[in-house]
Formats: sequence, structure tokens, C-alpha cells
Amino acid sequence: MAELVNGYLNDPESTFGQKALSELGARVVDREITLLDLVRLAGGALTAADPFERAKAVSLLAGVLAGLTITSPAPTVTPINAPNIDRVGALDRRTVAVLAQFVRDRLHDTQSVEDLLRAFQALLDSRLVSRNDAIETTRSIFKELNVQNFSQNVRFSAYRVFQSLLSLHLDGMKILGDNFIAGFLVAMDGEKDPRNILFCFSIVKFIIFNFDISGKFEDLFEAIYCYFPITFRPPPNDPYGITSKDLKLQLRNCFAATPLFGKLAWPILIEKLSSTSENAKLDAMETITACAPIYGGESIRKNLDELWEQLLEEILDSKPEVQRLAALQAITAVTYSLSTSSTSVSLLSSTDTLAKFLDNIIKYSLADLLEGTAPKESVRHLLFAAIKATEPSFYYVSTKVVKPILQSLIGAVANESRAAKYAVLRDFLLNSKTFYGDSTSMQDDSLPQNPLLPFKEEFFQNFSSALSSKNEFVVISGLRALAVLSTLAEFMSDHEVEWYFQTLLGIAINEPKAIIDVVIEILIEEANFRVDKVLTYVVPQLLEACTLASASEQAVLNSFECLVVLSDSSHNVVSVVVPALVQILQIETQNLEQVRNVISALEIIFVDRKLPIPQLDVVDVVVIPTLRTLVTRKIDDVWLYTDVLVIESVSRLFSSVMRTLDSRTQELLASVVVNSLFKGDMTDLGISEKPELAVADAKSALRNVSWVLAAVICNLRPEASILNVDIRSMLNYFVQTTIFNGTTEDAESNGYAFRIFEIVASILNKSNAEVVADFLADNNRLFKIIGGQEKTSLRIHSLVVVLLLWVTRALVMKRSSASELAKVTEFIDLLKNEGGDVIASNFYILAADDPSFGRGTLTKSAFAKTALLWQQKQFKHALPLLVAGFNEHDNLSKSVYLLALSHLMKYVAKSVILYEIKNLIPLLLAGLASKNVQLTHTILEVIQTLLKDAPQALAEHIESFVILLLQLTGGDSKSQSVDVRVLALKCLGQIPKTDITFNILFVLKPRVISGLQGPLDDGVKVVRKEAGNARAKWFLLLGKN
Repeated sequence: MAELVNGYLNDPESTFGQKALSELGARVVDREITLLDLVRLAGGALTAADPFERAKAVSLLAGVLAGLTITSPAPTVTPINAPNIDRVGALDRRTVAVLAQFVRDRLHDTQSVEDLLRAFQALLDSRLVSRNDAIETTRSIFKELNVQNFSQNVRFSAYRVFQSLLSLHLDGMKILGDNFIAGFLVAMDGEKDPRNILFCFSIVKFIIFNFDISGKFEDLFEAIYCYFPITFRPPPNDPYGITSKDLKLQLRNCFAATPLFGKLAWPILIEKLSSTSENAKLDAMETITACAPIYGGESIRKNLDELWEQLLEEILDSKPEVQRLAALQAITAVTYSLSTSSTSVSLLSSTDTLAKFLDNIIKYSLADLLEGTAPKESVRHLLFAAIKATEPSFYYVSTKVVKPILQSLIGAVANESRAAKYAVLRDFLLNSKTFYGDSTSMQDDSLPQNPLLPFKEEFFQNFSSALSSKNEFVVISGLRALAVLSTLAEFMSDHEVEWYFQTLLGIAINEPKAIIDVVIEILIEEANFRVDKVLTYVVPQLLEACTLASASEQAVLNSFECLVVLSDSSHNVVSVVVPALVQILQIETQNLEQVRNVISALEIIFVDRKLPIPQLDVVDVVVIPTLRTLVTRKIDDVWLYTDVLVIESVSRLFSSVMRTLDSRTQELLASVVVNSLFKGDMTDLGISEKPELAVADAKSALRNVSWVLAAVICNLRPEASILNVDIRSMLNYFVQTTIFNGTTEDAESNGYAFRIFEIVASILNKSNAEVVADFLADNNRLFKIIGGQEKTSLRIHSLVVVLLLWVTRALVMKRSSASELAKVTEFIDLLKNEGGDVIASNFYILAADDPSFGRGTLTKSAFAKTALLWQQKQFKHALPLLVAGFNEHDNLSKSVYLLALSHLMKYVAKSVILYEIKNLIPLLLAGLASKNVQLTHTILEVIQTLLKDAPQALAEHIESFVILLLQLTGGDSKSQSVDVRVLALKCLGQIPKTDITFNILFVLKPRVISGLQGPLDDGVKVVRKEAGNARAKWFLLLGKN
């Protein structure tokens, strides 16, 4: 044992010394020795003449104690100092008492103070220090230690001990009373380290809350006042993360901790308001906001006039916004403070402190409001700050200000001034709801009468007349004020409220966009506040306006927009609007444009808004009526399902509906759609006659409805089934009719085929292995076609390629095993063959986040089965094969491999690309030099992303990239597409904003500026614009801070 003690004392910082400390601690825990035994073993060192030897011995004791309090469980249920708790782990009360006495006896030993404090902290953490020992040790610390003479870490340890004493032995510290306060204030006097200051501020606040400070509040205030206002700039890379804001908030909390500080603080705070430092004034105003409610009104009486003058200077429009906001908040706080110490509002006189302060505000405000010119914005904010504080302040100001403003509106008033005064009146009406309630509080007899009620007729007359103004600002200001007026109890009659809603309706349909936006904003608030009024006066009329043949096109569109926005604001509204829109859709007299508007509105409600539709059977209410209208309606002898805009909107609508349903409801919906559009059985739609042609036929005019079929099937959950359908037969039928039975090659036919391919891929992704195996076996002919064993037309070959790429993606993303990735290898092997360019062009299907371009097919949102990191695994598998193919083939074939690779690079995580960047740089450069427009465009998109997220990956070769980018924008650039030229210019414009070394870029600056001259003269406007942006950024490349 002595060997361990001596080993530590010889070199405490050595590896052996630390091991010895740990071993001694473990033996104490195991009770092989006691702490008193340890003291005896180290006794020689503890009494040594050399202070450093003594310090090592104390360090040994402190280290062991610290370890014990970490490993020993502290009592949690029994009171901390209860008599029946005599031991915690290896510590007992007798030993703790002896060690506490040891600490007190040694505090004069300067070299050992740090470890003595650490040892006593460990004893406090054990919860076994008695009240008497806590008191006596505190006295010894105050007597023996001049805390400010020690280093920061020692001072921090002392403050930590004080904090523990307060939290664990508050009763004992209260016995010391003023002596504890005085001792602590001496200890913190002159503290400058921000870490310690934060600790001290928290202790000061604790003392204020828990001690009788009536005899010491001046000393406490003096201790914190010297820090106000705090100016602190954290050093770079500060590991402690202490900010100036942290210090200011803690100091502010101290200032606001007791009303006793009021008479001391106000003169200082007002003095700081006259400072030349904006930060000091801001700090003073924020402190006033925090302190005024605590100090009370009486404390400020003597300084009120001076405070008003200083705050008034800070609310002027010329001041920075942050200063104005702080001043206004301070005015609100002062008003609140004065209100709490004032007499009843009805008894306020000119001698009352609150009245005097408010009179200053009223006098200043009316002088500005009653002038002929438009009032200052600061005046409105000043009044608002005063009236929102308390009910007395609102009552006093409103009775003196509202009537003069209303009188000033009589006769001819400039539009700008009128709009501003309406805004002020609206503020009064809005704030009155806080103190006197609104129309929902009519039955609350406890609320006093609103002092604005006598002016209700003047309010209504002014605001309603504003709506006929030709000035947009007056109309908007009147609308906002009228909206608030209508919510107040007894301010408007039922007839006037009805007129108000009818007026909103008329404006929403016929007025300019800026006014309509305000009306929509008001209607949204009304839908949340008084939905019954909206449903009674607004929604039916909007629905009627949607069908009026005499209405203008813009009025109809405005009506639909209002319905959509209101549907998003209230469940009650959407439950009415959606069925009503579906009813409109079924009206036979509707023209094509009206049908498009209805379907677009439904689409937005379900897709963009994504609002749950409560208590609404979407299958019966939305899907079946919409689908029935789609397949049965003719408009001007043209079938509705042949309109592409209608079909696309319906498909997006059905997709969104599917994603909100559970699997059981999905099955019901899918059954209706599949029966109708695949089987041709439309009884579910209420159509008894079977149509002549089913949709699943590439020769049929109904093939456009495949968008709807795909929207439903592609969004089925994996656990949902397509009822009463043989999946194997369905898949084979789709393949046969789309690829081999089609006779047209127009875009419409191919669009149909691509939707069917998405259906096939989605089914395979969500089906079991047996379904997949059957499909691959039944359609082996497809693999022969792309492998060249069976010759077909170019159209069939292209369709087969797209279908099999979709199938491969479906299987790889579900399970990225070697067998599935082997299918990707087969496609890469085919790139060298005839038709390899078709495979490369469609390679995006394998990797894109959404290969269906916004429809969400085979994505998580469509419930596709997705393996973890499947895109990364696919890229890792394909990269060496594509690079090898690129290196092994001639220039003509190289572009095919590059194009396929570029599609994979575009969608894989950028971290994967960065890992392989050395191998990819030559391929990126080759892609930029390619004549293949699709390849070049895709490579540019990859480069654009790298310049944004990881520019250093390109830094080493930036000159080569710049040269090739300039070639794409100048010289023979017009052989490139506009998209390529624009994207190349955007990449050039990004380069100066990256963190690539300035010296490298500055050398390239003349070449780039000269090279951009060509695109600046380009015949296409968007190219000239991007060229100008790029050149400006390179011109500004002057150096980096």
C-alpha cells in the first residue's frame, strides 16, 4: 500500500502515478483500507516542509475522494442530512467530519488550496457533510482565502463550492446570513473571467431569491452594477461557447431579481440610454423591459420625464429596427409597471404617474396624427406599445385618442393619411379584444364594457366607405379594420355582418390581385374563427360563381382559388367544398375549361395541400363520380378522357388519394378502377352498358386513361392486393398489348406504354419471388430482343429496353443482391451493341430518385420496397464495369458508356462520388468534350452539384474544366442546345463563389472574361443574361478575406 502512495507522490502526472491513484481508490471502495488509513500513510508528505510535497499529498486525497463520490450512490429518497444516513458507499459521517476538519485546518496552505477545495467539493457531493461542518468550513474559506488572488480554475472551484453549499445546506448558510453574503461578494469582487462571472451571477440571483437581503441589497447591487453593460467578444474557436448574450441575460436576471434594486437601478439605466454606444443603449432598454414590472411604478416616479425623453429618441423611424423594437418593448413594460401601482382607471387624474406618462405619449401621437400629412409609422407603433400593456392604459389612451382621429377623417383626407389612420384605429380595435373580449365572449358578464363601443357607427361608416375608394392602400387598410370590427361583440348588427361577408365575396371575385390576397387572408382567419358564417355566406356563393356562364374567366378562376385556400384552412369547409366540386363536375352543361378548373381545384386540395379530409368517403364521394365523368362525358363531340390536361390532373388526384388510404380502402378503390379500366366492367361506376373497348389496349382511344390506372396501381401498399385479378395474366397482357400489338408510334401511344411499364414494375417490386419468376419466364422473349437473338423494329426494341430497365430497377431497389445486380451487368454488356445508345439514354430509370418525373412511381412515397443504400450499391457495382467499357472501346462507343455513367452519377449520394473522384475526373472532362447533347447536359448537372457541395474535388483540374466550359459557351457553341449553353454559364458563374484557392482562380480570370464575350452577344436572351451574371462574378474576384 505504501508503495502505491509513494508511487503517486513521486510523480502524480505519470502513468504509474495515475494507476496508483486508481488502485488506491479501488481499495478504499472495496474497504481494504479506509480514508483515514490513507491519510496516515501520506502523513509524512502532508506535514512536509516543502509546500509542493504537501500539495501532492492533498492531491492524492482529493483524487481518491473524487473517485468515491462518482462511484458511490447518493441517497435520493431520504432527506440528505437525515440522522439515519450514516454511510454512502465507502464514506461515513465520522470520516467526512474528520476530513472536513482537515480541509479547514489546511486552507492557509496556499499551494494546496486547489486540491483542498476539490476534496471538500467531493465531500459535499457525498451528501454526508453535516450542517455544522458546512457552516464552519464556509467561515474558514471566507477567513483564510482571498479568492481573487488565485488562478481561474481555483476561483471556479471556490464558486462551485459556494453553489453546492447553497443548494445542499441552504438552512446553514441562512444562519450565516449577511456574513455569507458579504463573504461571497468579497470572493467575487473583481472577477473578470466570463466562465466564473456566469457562475457568480447565478449565485447572486439564488441569494436574492432565498436570503433576507434587506440589509445587503445595496452591496449586492454594487457587485453586479459594475458589470453593466457587458461587452464581451468570445475568442476564436472558444471551447466553452460562452457568448455576450449569455452574460447579458444572466446579468439582466440579477437586475430583475428584486424590487429593492429599483431606486438604485433607474438612474443608471437612464444614464446608459444617453450613451453614444448603440449596444449600450440597446442593453439598457432590454434591461428596462425585464426590470420595470419587477421594480414597480413608485420606483420610477422621479425619473419618469427623463426616461420618456430618452425612449422617445429611440423610436424614431430613422433608428435601426432593433433599437426601435427594444424602445417600444421598454415603453410597454414601463406602462405595465405604472399601471400596477395606479389607482382605478376611472379615478386616474393628471397627477397620477401612469396618466402623466400616457399623456406624454398621447400629446406626441396626436400632434402627428392630426396633421394633414401621413402619420409616421413610429407613432402607430408607439400607441400600440402603450395600449397593449394593461386595461387601464388602453382605456385611458383610447378615450383621449380615438375620437380626435375619427373627427380628423371627416371631409377630404389624403389617401395615404386615411390609410394610416385606419391602421391606427384597427390597432385599438384589435387590442380591445384582449381586455373586453370579442363576439364569442358576449355572455361573459365579468368583462367590462368596451370603451370603443360608443364609436361603433363611426367605425363602420369609415371602414365601409373605404372599400369604394380607388386607392388600393385605403381599400386594404379599410378591409383589415372592418375584419376586426366584425369580430367584436355588439359593434355590428347581424345585417351588417352579412353585408360584410357579401362584400368580401364580391371583392374576392372581382378586385385586383393585391386586394384579393388580403381578402383571402381575412377569409382564412374567418374560417378558423367563424366557420359557420363562412359556410353560410361565402362558400355557397363561391361555388355558384364557379358555374356562372356570365362570369368572366378571371372571376371564375378567383372563385376556385378562394375555395381551394379556404379548404386548406378548415376541416369543416373542405368537407363541404369537395363534394360540391364533384357535383359541379357532373353537370352536363359544363364546358371543357370549367371541367379543367374543377379537377385542378380538387387536385390542389388533395395534392398540394395534403389536408386530411375528415368523415369523407373519398371512394364514393370523389373517385367514383370523377371516374364516371371521365369515361362517359363528351364535350363538343370529344371524349373527356382524350384531354391530356384533364387526365394528368385526375391521375395526380388519384395518386394523392391513394397515399392517404389504408391498405383495405386501397384495395376497394383499386378494385373499382381495375374493373372499370382493365376489365371494362363499369357497374361500380353506375354504368350498365359495357364499353366497346377496354383501356388495356394500345389500339384503343381509351389508352390515355392508363394514367389513371397507373396512379392507382403504382401507389398500392405492398400488403394491398388487386382483388379478383390474375396478376400473371394481367402482366403478360400488358406486355403483349403495349409492345407487340401497338400500331402507332406517336407520343400518345408511347406515353401510354410508359405508364403501363410503371404498373408492371410497381407490381413486381411489391410482389413475392414467385410472381417475379413467373414474369421473367413468361417474357423470356424480351431478353432475346435486347440481346439481338430476335430481330424486331426499332420501336419495339426501344420499348423492350425501357420496360426491362423499369423491371431491373424494381428488383434491384427491393433487394440489392448479387443476382439482382447481375441484371445491371447484362445491360452494361449490351452498351457496346447496336442500340446501346437507347439503353444509355434510359439508364436514368435505374438510378433516379423519381424516374417517373414527379409521379413518384417506385419511390418510398408510393410504398415501394426499398433496400438500404441500394443506389450506392448499384453505383459501386456498375462503376468499374462502365469505366472498363469506356477505356476499351473507340470514341463512338465511349460516349455511350459515359452517358450511362453520367445518369448514375447524377443521382447517387455525393459522398460516393467524392470517394471515387480521382477515377471520375477524366470521365467528367471527356463528357464535357462530347458531341452528345444529352451526355453533356447530364455531366454539367453533376459538375454543378459538385461545385456547390464539394468544389475542392475539382480544384486540381479546375483549369481544364474552365476551358471546356468556355468551349460550350463560346465559339461554336451555337451547335449546342440552349440548355447546355445556359448550364455551362451557370457552372462558370459558380466557380468564383467556391472555396477554391484564390490564386488558382485569379490566373484564369482574364481568360474567362475574354471567353464570355461571345455568349454576351448570343441571340438568345437567357444565354446573354447568364453570361452577364457569370462575367460579373469573375469581375468581382478581387481577393478573399
